[in-house]
Amino acid sequence: MIAFLINITLGMKIMRNVKWLNGGTVLNAEKLQTSLKVVKQRYVLVVENKKMNKWDFNFLSLAATVSNYSKDPSTKVGAVIVDDNNRIVSMGYNGFPKGIKDNERLNDRILKYQMVIHAEINAILFADRPVENCTIYTFPFMPRSNCSSVINQYGIKRVVSVLSNK
Repeated sequence: MIAFLINITLGMKIMRNVKWLNGGTVLNAEKLQTSLKVVKQRYVLVVENKKMNKWDFNFLSLAATVSNYSKDPSTKVGAVIVDDNNRIVSMGYNGFPKGIKDNERLNDRILKYQMVIHAEINAILFADRPVENCTIYTFPFMPRSNCSSVINQYGIKRVVSVLSNK
């Protein structure tokens, strides 16, 4: 089941405010990944009990586009960090650390998970300025606990993502 989600980090506590869309129709992750535009046309997107604004939708769509840069054959994740003026601060996708070749290790699930850097961490690492008080958009997954801790530690105040059943 897919819903749009906003996470607001307040200290070490992550508050979740989730609303499901359009009274019951459920999209699977593949359909959502294929076309966020269809979602926008057919569903009312909700963030923080309000209709999702065009900026949230556009940056979530950009995170979906950035996810396609990942060379991981099974999981492509993208992240976009934006400041209060809707200017892009950084982008990132999941992959091996810089200098590590994308080879057959991508097909070895255990080794891959030990080596891969998540999209959220890459976006924070490649930011050319502080990310404090920024918003991070992630697609197609919410940040995992380790990434959520790093996001909180760097002072990112808002996370917009997709809630999935995975």
